[in-house]
Amino acid sequence: MSNVNSTDATRGMPLGERTLLRIAELEAALDNLESHRTIERDAIELALGSVRELITGDLAHPGDAVASDLNLWLERHKYLAEVQPPPLHDDGPVITDEPSIDEEPDVDDVRATNVRRAG
Repeated sequence: MSNVNSTDATRGMPLGERTLLRIAELEAALDNLESHRTIERDAIELALGSVRELITGDLAHPGDAVASDLNLWLERHKYLAEVQPPPLHDDGPVITDEPSIDEEPDVDDVRATNVRRAG
């Protein structure tokens, strides 16, 4: 399973096509977003609103300034609405706050613990 986001996965494709694919992806994410997720909803709506101003011309042959802005938009929003796969559950090591027997305690941690105990 790959952790490559869609913006990186479409590198090498024409910029206009990459932009339209990302717009469609964000619109789909917006449609599927639960109504109480207002921060994510606002971020996606802002991203879509800002790119719509850039795609008014010929996307197959954008000017240098527009191409630069589209590329910047793709990079800036490539992690927006990214879905993380659920964590794998295994019977791995148990993480505790205590140092292991083989591990030297960190001096700063020992001082902080002693200060908390003294207070």
